[in-house]
Formats: sequence, C-alpha cells, structure tokens
Amino acid sequence: MRALRRPVTAPKLHWADLQEPDRAKVVQVVAELRAEYLVVVGTPVDLRRQERARRKCLERMLEHLQSWNVGLYLLEQRTELLNKKDMNTVNAARQSRRITGSIRLEHVAPSTEPLAWVADVIAAVRARAKSGRKDYGELLQDKLVEDELDLL
Repeated sequence: MRALRRPVTAPKLHWADLQEPDRAKVVQVVAELRAEYLVVVGTPVDLRRQERARRKCLERMLEHLQSWNVGLYLLEQRTELLNKKDMNTVNAARQSRRITGSIRLEHVAPSTEPLAWVADVIAAVRARAKSGRKDYGELLQDKLVEDELDLL
C-alpha cells in the first residue's frame, strides 16, 4: 500500500489524490488482500447530527465484528475529543450488552497504518458503484459485506 501512495511524500494514500491508472492498481491490491470488508452506512444523515450517525454506525459495526470474532478494531484517529466519543460508544455498547465479547477498539494514525487507507478505497469504490460506475466494484463485490442502517 505504501508503494502505491501518490504523491509518495503524502502521509497516507488517499483516493482523491490518485489518477485512474493508480486507482486501478490500488483496488487490485485491496481485492487481493486476504480479507473481507464490512461497510455500515447510515442514511439519511442530518448534517447537524453527524456524530449521532457515526455512533449508530459504529454500534452496528461492533455487533458485526463481534459476530465475526474480531478481537481488535483499528479506527482512523480523529481529535482527542472525537476519539473519546468513539470509546464512549464502545463502552456504552458493552454496558447495554449490545456487544459482550472482548473486542477492542484502537485509534491509529493513518500515516503509520496503511491498512487504515483501505477504508478510504472501499468507500470510494462503493460510492462509485452507487452512482452507476461499476468500474472497480466487481473486483470487490465478493469480499464486501454491506449493512444499510436507517437513521430515522
């Protein structure tokens, strides 16, 4: 993943920074990783309540990951306050018994963890597919599990 980063001086690989030939290479690498990808999308999102939407999606993501027996969930770090909100969501899910396993959430700096870049790639490919551009979606369709959450 690091070798595919453009420009090579960028702290992380970001889909918006890539040209089409590089995008194709990146998607191919992501498709070849021995992994399954889970996407939880909450809609509709009230722009004034984005953190609520994130919290609901994170709760659902944790439930899925628990059912897959995932022990560690790496999430791209944000600000200290927002990271704390994510951890509060995990703790609340434990207290309410929505999750019961020993899954841990850790925030990672995208500059140090190339696997954090995969989420950006998956989100971009999914958005392209939803808008009718199926150019990369076929490469990932057998590896992608989607859960759409109604936020109303």
